Amino acid sequence: MASPPPASKYEAGVVIANKYRLERKLGEGGMGSVWAAHHVALDTAVAIKVIRSDSNRQELAPRLLQEARAAAKLGHPAIVRVFDVGQTADGDPFIVMELLEGESLNQRLARELRVSATEAVRLLLPIADALRAAHQKGIVHRDIKPDNVFLVADATGVQPKLVDFGIAKLAVREFDSQLTQRGAVVGSPDYMAPEQARGDDDIDRRADVWSFCVLLYETMTGGPPFQGANYNALMRAILEDTPPLLTALCAADNELAEVVQTGLAKDRANRWQSMQELGEALARWLQKQGVFEDAAGNSIEAKWLPRRTENGYRQSQPSFGSIPGFATTTPDGAQPPSPSTARRLAAEAPTSFGPVVTKSGLRAKRRLLVPAALGAVLVAAVSARLLWPNPAHPETKSRVVTQVAPATPASAAGLATPAPSASESPAPVVAPEPTPIASTPATKSHPRRPQKSRTGASPRSAERQPALDLLTPY
Repeated sequence: MASPPPASKYEAGVVIANKYRLERKLGEGGMGSVWAAHHVALDTAVAIKVIRSDSNRQELAPRLLQEARAAAKLGHPAIVRVFDVGQTADGDPFIVMELLEGESLNQRLARELRVSATEAVRLLLPIADALRAAHQKGIVHRDIKPDNVFLVADATGVQPKLVDFGIAKLAVREFDSQLTQRGAVVGSPDYMAPEQARGDDDIDRRADVWSFCVLLYETMTGGPPFQGANYNALMRAILEDTPPLLTALCAADNELAEVVQTGLAKDRANRWQSMQELGEALARWLQKQGVFEDAAGNSIEAKWLPRRTENGYRQSQPSFGSIPGFATTTPDGAQPPSPSTARRLAAEAPTSFGPVVTKSGLRAKRRLLVPAALGAVLVAAVSARLLWPNPAHPETKSRVVTQVAPATPASAAGLATPAPSASESPAPVVAPEPTPIASTPATKSHPRRPQKSRTGASPRSAERQPALDLLTPY
């Protein structure tokens, strides 16, 4: 069995595959090294990871090619992009990836020791989304740790990226002495799930759920939940011990502590069964803190909280709460989002209920509403015109005069009062002065002078005036 090639074999200036020139070393582990390189033909900067292998060379190369292809097909913004894969002149497999500028999560924790619960969830939600996309493709990472989470700083914020995708899955076939090399490319046992510690073969996506919760725990507290003096003690702690509660460490509230504790269940049947379930729980907690975006600026509602109807179809998200002026409070009394965030959420969110309504559908509805409204107004106007009494008609005027005018001595005597002709203009009806009428001893009359209004007519005659015809123009 040949010994592995020395580390000095690859140095600055060496050209790999006749097109990648190594420039500076970015990091090195027990299984390989990562270099910043230059693509000679395309004149672009890339990163190259060279895997040193000896007895595993023939087996590792084809599996590395398969996993590199799978990672390249994901195309997720939180997963490092893979450009090329191949072998060096000496047969060492290598992967060409995008060159990232920033720092790893491990470097940030070394500088800040710990991160607040809200900031930790915001940083790792994009990583959870990347793992969700990978699991949908049937890929399990198995090497989630702070060294493999890279924080890329740009003009809009921080974009977390998951690196070394699939490499640990290739290397971890069974437990051997290589797993004890902390900081190696294959990862560290501190983040391994109990089924991995037992050496089970059927490792699935729930192992990534465990490792993600260990990473979140460490980001909030500054240390992993399980520790041991040596490798065997660490494996025993992972299999048997219960980690200190986040509430006892003053790192999280009860709800978030329960979310992480569920992800650290020894029996994987009792954990979150997918990254979708875990991400939804974290997103709901983050919303209750008054935070509506992750570290990369993605809407957590659009990413993690889809609503579905009884038939299973996706239901649109509520949008009125994201429009400025509608939402004045947020859960737990937190402050509403900034105007720019609210405008963006309102633009991203579809309608509040039912199917998504497009702009063309709204315009079609508006075109139907305008004729319907005009027709309703026209029908109301015609009905009012037909039912309202017409003061200009002779019969209507005579009825009004007959009802308003009091009985005169002539009418009392049985004489007919001639009705005004149509050519005559009716005079204002004014109640005449009452005249004394001889009464019989059995009947007594008590005339009373009516109250006159300021215009000279009695209140009764003023009340009996016909109403104005508002539909006839003057």
